[in-house]
Amino acid sequence: MTSRIIDNRPGENFADVCHYHLAKTYYEVLVKNIHNFKQHLNLTQEIGVAVTQGEHTQELFLDSIQYSDPNLLIIIGEDFNGKPIELIQDASHLSLTLLALPRRSVKGLLIEAQEST
Repeated sequence: MTSRIIDNRPGENFADVCHYHLAKTYYEVLVKNIHNFKQHLNLTQEIGVAVTQGEHTQELFLDSIQYSDPNLLIIIGEDFNGKPIELIQDASHLSLTLLALPRRSVKGLLIEAQEST
């Protein structure tokens, strides 16, 4: 069986192929997709994610993503009440939906990006 992601090269062994399944690889793909998604947001929006585990889905503001090889991704953010959330997940089991959420407020004031003139 071949993969469209992994090219089968002459002399390639299992140890060479395993690096494709490291959390760093998943992290790099997520960061690229998040960057592309952010380009479509307007000034009143920021990026969020919906995390689904079983029948439960939780939306949160995304602050950062980290990884720990070989297989852990860490999603850091906060819920709509400002409570911090840190999800530690096996990279191969992660399911995220990127969302355009309204910008968070600080002390009741909307945080707005300022355009330079």
